[in-house]
Amino acid sequence: MLGRTPTFTELGIVSALWSEHCSYKHSRPLLRRLPTKAPYVLQGPGENAGVISIGDGLAVAFKIESHNHPSAVEPYQGAATGVGGILRDVFTMGARPIALLNSLRFGSLESPRVRYLFAGVVKGIGDYGNCVGVPTVAGELAVTSTAEYIALASTATYTPGTGWTNLGNTGATSSSYQYTADYRTGVGTGVVSETITSSAIGALSAAVATFKPVACTGGTLGLTPPSTVAFPAVTLNGTNQTATAGAGLTPSDMSGSAAGWNVQATSTTFTNGAGRTLPTSVTTVSGAAATAVSGNCDLPTNSIAYPVTLPAGTTAPTAVKVYDAAPGTGGGPLTLTLSFKLAVPASAYMGSYSSTWTFTIASGP
Repeated sequence: MLGRTPTFTELGIVSALWSEHCSYKHSRPLLRRLPTKAPYVLQGPGENAGVISIGDGLAVAFKIESHNHPSAVEPYQGAATGVGGILRDVFTMGARPIALLNSLRFGSLESPRVRYLFAGVVKGIGDYGNCVGVPTVAGELAVTSTAEYIALASTATYTPGTGWTNLGNTGATSSSYQYTADYRTGVGTGVVSETITSSAIGALSAAVATFKPVACTGGTLGLTPPSTVAFPAVTLNGTNQTATAGAGLTPSDMSGSAAGWNVQATSTTFTNGAGRTLPTSVTTVSGAAATAVSGNCDLPTNSIAYPVTLPAGTTAPTAVKVYDAAPGTGGGPLTLTLSFKLAVPASAYMGSYSSTWTFTIASGP
């Protein structure tokens, strides 16, 4: 349609507007078959909620809404906002909500994923209704293998070779059978990997997934070190003091190896222009923080307990690990910020001290 590969933003817009949740593109033909006109129908389709006359000058407003897709992505919030939406639609018609009902469809509860969805949805429905004082008075539940796949029906079409990593698709689009993909859950850390098997319901078989860019999972392990690490000046006053500094490193393609990855560092002894030195072990790494570039990639799980002493000598000694990402965590280009503390003893001589630091990245824990 565009004559070019759509941008990430354009894909997001189409994904939202074309979704079943927003457009009802698959259920609309079925909904049209339901009756909508009768002498007792005061308000049919087209407004926030339907209104039916029950006689004696009284009317009942009601609303039914599906929240399949939001609940499949984030079950608690998806279900809770579904309740909030129908309550809003009822009271905007001038009516007062008095009761809630629910109709739930899930796959086999033997599946850990389905149990997670089920628990989140039930809690979301109950919590929202309780918060606003509208009780859930009845409901019904059906557990079927088909519902496991319908709950994941979605909006996006994935074509291999258009900027995304093919993680197991056996066909041309995301509606193909046995499609495997990594997708983010909206949480800042971690990767969720699922095999999403298509149902036999044709258009309802597209997989729910936000695919990670190629930069997150492919390429060559590498590290761009900081050009300098600058500590502020310290005024010598006869007491031991501490100077602090931070430095940003840019590791890349850390998730290319399932074995994990680590950053190591070492330094030479701090020496001033007069040949005076600071004590051998004076620098510690006090902490570290990773930030994903553009928020596209998952953050690593770091196993290092800080502080870590940075070894120093006239010639650089054996390096130590200052960041250790767990296997399978951390993907793509990151900004890794290390925090340093430099101990300046009371006996230090005046002058500008310098040291040569070396940072390396390696695969494995």
